[in-house]
Amino acid sequence: YFSSTFRDWARVNTINGTALNPILANPSANQTAYQIMTGSADGPIEYQSAARTYQAKGVESQIQYVLNTDNINSKAQLGIRYHKDQADRYATKSTYTMTRGIMVLTVAGIKGNSENQIRKANSLAAFFNYNVNFKGLSITPGIRYEDIYFEFLNYGNADAARLGTALKSATNRMKILLPGVGINYQIDHRMNLYAGAHKGFSPPGMPSLGSSEQARPETAVNYELGFRFEQKGLRLDVAGFHSDYDNILGSDNVSGGGAGTGAMFNAGNALIQGLEFSLACDLRGNNQNNTNWKIPLQISYTFTDARFKDSFRNAGGDWGSGMIYRNDEIPFIPKHALSVNLGFEHKKITATFSARYVGLTRTKPGQGSLITPSEQSTYDAVNSIASFLIVDFSTNYRISKGISCFNTLNNITNNRNIVANLPNGYRPNMPFGIMLGLKADIR
Repeated sequence: YFSSTFRDWARVNTINGTALNPILANPSANQTAYQIMTGSADGPIEYQSAARTYQAKGVESQIQYVLNTDNINSKAQLGIRYHKDQADRYATKSTYTMTRGIMVLTVAGIKGNSENQIRKANSLAAFFNYNVNFKGLSITPGIRYEDIYFEFLNYGNADAARLGTALKSATNRMKILLPGVGINYQIDHRMNLYAGAHKGFSPPGMPSLGSSEQARPETAVNYELGFRFEQKGLRLDVAGFHSDYDNILGSDNVSGGGAGTGAMFNAGNALIQGLEFSLACDLRGNNQNNTNWKIPLQISYTFTDARFKDSFRNAGGDWGSGMIYRNDEIPFIPKHALSVNLGFEHKKITATFSARYVGLTRTKPGQGSLITPSEQSTYDAVNSIASFLIVDFSTNYRISKGISCFNTLNNITNNRNIVANLPNGYRPNMPFGIMLGLKADIR
């Protein structure tokens, strides 16, 4: 396989020499910059574009062997993959001047004068698992191996041709073995019990320049225990999960409110646990007299409790700056998430209401009281985002064989909510929108 992607996007970095977050946090203390931002005053704006080319390629293969006897069915699987990817990054800063409410280009930047890097990774991954079925009991032990080599090449902001005169580089390598086991027991034709214990990981990302100690992989031991029930169109699934993290990773990215170095860092132990529930049924019940129409209902709910288990001083990025204490809640993980889909299906037409609820969400590590955005709260004091509900409606009509038309009404109540506070200020949800389309399948 091979893929190549190019993108170029741009953002404002500073206004009158001041970054956006301080301006938004205290407009009165940064009055001139705020006036330039709103177009009511003239002044300089630093603008940065980020051209990046991503490439990924590799080869993978799998083999399996099935062995069945009178009482025992078993299957062995082996897989291996070699993968290479890289990100070629040029970021260019230019200067604009706000002039009577219009941004006017004054200094066009030289390509790569803000970022001029190549980030590479090579990896070898392999897995083996063995599934055994005996009288309703299924056991699947397995193991995975990962070997990843990272290389970071920074050519410097003054070497657009990449001659290497100011090249700085760093490498990092990780190897890890990841065991796991899954168990499923079929009580009868309607009910199943399942459980699992697996070790997982997240790679440490690009190495840090000028640092002898690189970030280590984030690892977690993940447990789950669940129950499934299915009978006459009713499907119910309830599961608990418990993930115990070591060396949880944070990153210093602009998208996370950091300085944008991209550096990864370890932040000790963390615990994420909770409960998941899902239900699917047809509200017609078990009515077999008319199979031309259905009223499908799907409900899913997740409760999550996510907390740091160590105290440490954070250096910025995803979790801000300053002390983080044991049992502080991890930000950006809502405790409550609920979705409900209610549909109507009849021969050629399908209509569906979809509702998504996201509960109150912390944006800063902490415990205790929560402060959401309001006219009475300052930007710096806010530590959470209020809960919100979005309702969509969609229809699909089959005109003839292979041809159908559809429409989607997004956010039909036009609720206006804050869904994020990073990077650089509050981000709204999508307003009311209409999409119309025509689909044709000519196979």
